[in-house]
Amino acid sequence: MTLDEKRAGMPSSSFLFACGAEESARSNGLGTDKRQKTDIFVRPPAYWIAYGPYGARTPNDPAMKWKVLLWSGAFAGLAVAGWAYWTAAVIPELRTHAPEWKEEEERRAIENKQNPFTGVYSEVRKREDK
Repeated sequence: MTLDEKRAGMPSSSFLFACGAEESARSNGLGTDKRQKTDIFVRPPAYWIAYGPYGARTPNDPAMKWKVLLWSGAFAGLAVAGWAYWTAAVIPELRTHAPEWKEEEERRAIENKQNPFTGVYSEVRKREDK
């Protein structure tokens, strides 16, 4: 790249050759010696294609971390709110959670001598052993 091209911010002639600018220069009557005189309408688009602000050269957005944090928090909050609504309003309370049901369950466990080491019957056994 020549010093003039660097100052002007234009791409090197080898890049223009890769983009096909040299072929258009030849068709305009310019020889390969005169690559520097490539058409003015070819150089800026070729430069923009090669060095434009997209892909890896996209400038960093200073507010991006806050946008990501805000949207992530919003979706996490929405998920928690949906879960809270679902557990409170949609899922009915089981009838086996009623106190009467639990008392009857304990009575039957004692009758059947279920789980004599850690269950309800273990407490009855401890009282009987004393």
